[in-house]
Amino acid sequence: MVGEIDHGLEDGPDHSGPDLTAFAGDGEATGPFLTTRQGSRRFTTGIAHAATGSVQDATHEFFGIPFVGTDHVFRLIGDRVEAFSGIQADLFEHLSHGRLEQYRSEVYTRRSTWPTGSWDEDWGGPISLHQDGSVLAMHLLP
Repeated sequence: MVGEIDHGLEDGPDHSGPDLTAFAGDGEATGPFLTTRQGSRRFTTGIAHAATGSVQDATHEFFGIPFVGTDHVFRLIGDRVEAFSGIQADLFEHLSHGRLEQYRSEVYTRRSTWPTGSWDEDWGGPISLHQDGSVLAMHLLP
């Protein structure tokens, strides 16, 4: 795919660093991975605005694994839907502290042990879990 960089993981491209920290909603952790030209200053101001970004402010557990990230609630044909995007909590800790090699090593070690299900009964909705530790989950709200 255009724009993806393969860092040698056998199972596909490595979406680490700024991709995952931004996906999890943490601008402060994203900024240090970027150059000034890439917009690092936009992520290190300490201020998050709803129109320009998201905030890492939510935690959920899927398949018994804790995740950190951000959630959004919206309406879809009249129903309220929650979407959560994030990354496994301990992998996020590595990235948020700039330990990119530790993150890569652990992702490589876990690549074949991630759950393969696409539905978590406790969550009550579909879940997409990627081998890089990221998750996207959705469910209907009452």
